[in-house]
Amino acid sequence: MRDAMNGVWVMCFVAWVCVSAAPCFAQAPDQGPAAPIRVIPGALMPVGPGQPLPFDPAKRPWSPEQATGAPDTERAGDIPTAWASLNPDDGAEWLRVDFDQVVTISEVRIRESFNPGAVSKVAAILQDGKEQVLWEGFDPTIDAPGDFVVQAEGDVVSKSIKIYLETTRKEGWNEIDAVELVGKNGKRQWASHASASSTYAVRAAGPMGDAVIAPGRVPYAFTAVEPAFWPGMPDAFANIGQKRVTVYLEGGRAIAGTFVRAAGGFIVIEQPEAHKTVIVNAQRMLYLETAE
Repeated sequence: MRDAMNGVWVMCFVAWVCVSAAPCFAQAPDQGPAAPIRVIPGALMPVGPGQPLPFDPAKRPWSPEQATGAPDTERAGDIPTAWASLNPDDGAEWLRVDFDQVVTISEVRIRESFNPGAVSKVAAILQDGKEQVLWEGFDPTIDAPGDFVVQAEGDVVSKSIKIYLETTRKEGWNEIDAVELVGKNGKRQWASHASASSTYAVRAAGPMGDAVIAPGRVPYAFTAVEPAFWPGMPDAFANIGQKRVTVYLEGGRAIAGTFVRAAGGFIVIEQPEAHKTVIVNAQRMLYLETAE
């Protein structure tokens, strides 16, 4: 614990040094080619004691466990803080979520965060393992993030819900950020465990680590005004643009490519020659340097 706290304070110190020294390295325009830019993650992510990270580093990107807990995908997009199936438009998929307490179900609230509208059936798993259908039909959800609410009829007692999707109904990955179970006694709880028919997490290396994305997948739906990491933090990547960069990681590994964007604690690097996109967890970055 003490080592972890020391690491946090070191990051904060590096942040203070970088912010304080920034004016000294400012370069006036039209004075020759710019020197290479080096970005140190401590300047971007000064996390003090007791401050939470903006994501759970123990959860794999796009894994079923991303559907546990309260919603943490704040905008629509193909974002790794929600569950996604292995392939898009691949037919039937399912997500099972389990809760801590058994309740008589009043409603199930499904937070859809990307390409909503693919849910085809919602069932409660009873204590004998059998399923009781709560709803079946066409999911009317249009906006994302948005809640698809299923009302339960009768007295259905359960602590496990299985959500079926027909992924051919809505093009692209149909992603679920969280599921809430509401009891008739007013008890509200978020899922504590989840499993799925498939997950895109099998293509990502480690918990929120370097995620190598298959050709054609767009990892984020970025907006021009999106902050780099934390709301209100200065965007240290603002002057990098679409430059060639090298990201140096812990353990001596380096990733080279074209800088795309930094958001949500991740850096997105394109490698056109290898036909892939790499998402780098900035927590594992030592520093980033431009090639020009």
